[in-house]
Amino acid sequence: MSTGSAIHVEDAGTTFEVTVTDDCVPPVAIDLSSATLLEFCFQPPTGAPFARTPVFVSGGTDGKLSYVTVAGDLVSAGSWKLQVHYVLPGNIERRADVLSFVVKENVQCP
Repeated sequence: MSTGSAIHVEDAGTTFEVTVTDDCVPPVAIDLSSATLLEFCFQPPTGAPFARTPVFVSGGTDGKLSYVTVAGDLVSAGSWKLQVHYVLPGNIERRADVLSFVVKENVQCP
């Protein structure tokens, strides 16, 4: 997972980029170009998990997906989890490995 910089509470415009791969050694990207469902499932440290729809970085054959946060996504500081959920033709439903990231607190200005 790549975000490019530190993540803070209420950051909007933070890009999460994930490459979905199989369990081979070395890992091989999963072709997601024909997926019928793509979700980034976020689990905050407190509260209910929520899903956001990612986009292909370059067509989906390379397994690369990204999502850019909007106001209201990153609402609490702490250790978060992210998991890609996808469905391929033939109703093949899969979830990628769970990834972790930290959302940092902000200074409270008057």
